[in-house]
Formats: sequence, structure tokens, C-alpha cells
Amino acid sequence: SGVAAMLEIARILSGYDLAYPIRFAALTAEEAGLQGAKAFANRAASEDQEYAGAFNLDAIGNPARANEIIVNVDANSVWLQDLIAAVN
Repeated sequence: SGVAAMLEIARILSGYDLAYPIRFAALTAEEAGLQGAKAFANRAASEDQEYAGAFNLDAIGNPARANEIIVNVDANSVWLQDLIAAVN
């Protein structure tokens, strides 16, 4: 469900002229040591790519977690948490 939501978000955002680029990534092997996420982060670091934030679209449609948004931030991304809370 997360990949389907990501594709729809990409489709919708493609109609906008955004001030900053957005990169979408569908990662694999996350239940086996975050292999996809680690590979993505390592590549970003080796290419000197910086990201302001990341959204994990996991377990969309899970009735046990309906209407729940979990935001994990560090000191550099508190602004993103505040933005998400304001939009929500």
C-alpha cells in the first residue's frame, strides 16, 4: 500500500512547479536490517546529497493504526515535524 500511495503522491505533485526537488524511493529488505534504507543513505552520502526529510509510507490502511501519523525527527528536522502537525 505504501508504494501505491507513493506513486499517487508523485503523480499529483508532478503537476506542480516545486521550489525544491523531491526524490521518491521504494526500498526493499527493510525487515532484514534496513538493507534498502542503508544502501540509499550510503549512496546519498557518497554523492554528497543532503535531504531535509523523509516520509515512510508503511502500513497504510492498517485498521489498528487508523488516523495515526508517527513523526521521528532530530534537532535538524523539528521544522518538518511542526509543518506536518500544522498541515494535519
